[in-house]
Amino acid sequence: LPMAERIPYNAHTWERILRDGDVIRALDLGWGGSFRLHRLVETGEGGWHVSLYKSSGALGLDLTAEQGVATVRSIRRDSAAAASGEVRPGDIVRSVDNQVYFTCETVVEALRSHSRGAVKLGVVRLSNSETVAAAPSSSWSETGSVHIRAGAHHCVRVEAKAPAVLQYDFICAARDIGFNVRFSGEIGGMDAPGEGASCGRGVLLDVRACRQNGRVSLPNAGQYTVVLDNSFSMLRAKHVSFSLGLVGMTEYSTAEQRDLCIRLEAELDERRRRGADIARVLEQAEPQLAKLQAQVSEMEMNVKKAKAKQRENEKQVRESQAKLGAAQERLREHAEAANPGAGRSQPLLTSV
Repeated sequence: LPMAERIPYNAHTWERILRDGDVIRALDLGWGGSFRLHRLVETGEGGWHVSLYKSSGALGLDLTAEQGVATVRSIRRDSAAAASGEVRPGDIVRSVDNQVYFTCETVVEALRSHSRGAVKLGVVRLSNSETVAAAPSSSWSETGSVHIRAGAHHCVRVEAKAPAVLQYDFICAARDIGFNVRFSGEIGGMDAPGEGASCGRGVLLDVRACRQNGRVSLPNAGQYTVVLDNSFSMLRAKHVSFSLGLVGMTEYSTAEQRDLCIRLEAELDERRRRGADIARVLEQAEPQLAKLQAQVSEMEMNVKKAKAKQRENEKQVRESQAKLGAAQERLREHAEAANPGAGRSQPLLTSV
């Protein structure tokens, strides 16, 4: 909603909407947070718990709602919060006694209503770096560094018990190396390949580079072979470092979707911030525009009046010119009447 059309809602309305996960509606109704902050409070990712003792006074936390959530602005000296050393300015209080709150106002209400004794606070810290989804854990991984003779290859067997994704990263110290992934057969149908063994069939990936990282889908359960291939080089041996990791297809897809959601949420937060900046600029510019429009209207009115006066003046000039012409004509008539022969030519007398 435009800033001028926003209806002031109370924190309890925001709290109820945010508990339902409808962040867009809460933002439209004026909540000052973001998708990222909502997710951080909801999940408590990277957070911890702090136990403080509340006596007759307060805990010593000065909280602000500038970001929508309960953010620590400062900590009073000689307070329980300062003595614990576990909370610092900028941290976010997300829960009180294991009850999660999304707005600063509801956190303050929960703290004020708490009786004397131990208070358990859930705290999270907003990282300055861009938030990304955690990489899915590998069910199998292998990292190594091998020396491959000229004209030879090195094989690594990978056993997938279900459809999976193979993540890879390799670097060759001298020139390029071949890297391919092949389906070898059903589980238990092939012995581990050696230096001269068959390296499988059914190529899923075949590249040649000095360094590359990426992923390849292993669509079926079975045995696969990763080949570091130097058979094309008859003169140069290669030293290759590599890293392989096997992730379940479902787990990988879930992590990928989570990463997409986080990136889209960050994009929405950025666009919302830009929209708020534009709205502030418009809010400041609108009075100036109205003032300029009023000045333009006044100038147009002045111009209109001046043109009307100009037309009236031109009319008066024409009338004055007509009167002047008539007066001059009457003056000539009077002059002729006063001197009848003055204007006539005399006959020329010539003596002979």
